[in-house]
Amino acid sequence: MPTFSKFIDGQRGSQQMVDSDGFIYSRKKPRDTPLYSAWRCRKNNPPTKCPCHAYLTLTDNSLTLGSKPHNHPAE
Repeated sequence: MPTFSKFIDGQRGSQQMVDSDGFIYSRKKPRDTPLYSAWRCRKNNPPTKCPCHAYLTLTDNSLTLGSKPHNHPAE
């Protein structure tokens, strides 16, 4: 199970998250709540269309993956 690693800046200044396995996620702001922030895999556009999502708990920075796994190797 991957854990939260760090935040990085994207090419256009957006905040991105890196997990301990090396996958990079972009933030899904409309899905955020006071308890967690929602993220989707950065490779969610064609041709990869990765379906993986992650949820970062804001109180303790624990990372929970959605039900669908990555369909590509880590970056």
